[in-house]
Amino acid sequence: NNTYFYPAASLSWIFSEMVDANWLNLGKIRVNYATVGSDTGPLNTKDTYIRGDNFGNAILTTASSTKNNPNLKPEYSTSYEVGGEFALFNNRLRADAAFYNTDTYDQIIQVEVSRATGYRYQYVNGGQVTNKGVELTLGGDIIRTSGGLTWSANLNWSRNRSEVVKLYTNPTTGQEIENIVLGSYQGGISLN
Repeated sequence: NNTYFYPAASLSWIFSEMVDANWLNLGKIRVNYATVGSDTGPLNTKDTYIRGDNFGNAILTTASSTKNNPNLKPEYSTSYEVGGEFALFNNRLRADAAFYNTDTYDQIIQVEVSRATGYRYQYVNGGQVTNKGVELTLGGDIIRTSGGLTWSANLNWSRNRSEVVKLYTNPTTGQEIENIVLGSYQGGISLN
């Protein structure tokens, strides 16, 4: 599983070139779709020994506390965006709006396993996370003089909603996991 294919395509239409309006300097609508792949570290698919500091003339190595996974698949994200850009009144007023959706699959996660296995962690593919959002930008020239002095201001507002849709299926039991402990601390506190 050491190859991945991630295509992308985008399309834009500058409709202001087809409109005869003096007040409209730029009007553009854009749409894009992309798939992006991401691989794991080179030593996360095969179990190796960890080289420690020498003890005198003795060379020390230990087994890792993480069980690596030769069946890891690359994680990938698919996303699309729809947006528009506008410039009005001799480019004094500008606006940009974008709406997007991104789904990430087969995330490479290091999870805790039973210590009876001889390991503490294992790398697995799991997780589906969805991000949906909107970004709006409004800008303009507050002062523009013939001497070349320009004072511009931009206002940006964005909203992103992220949802963990699915975690992963335990490879030994076939059970779908609903909680992953990312860290444990004193007093029974955990980061899940």
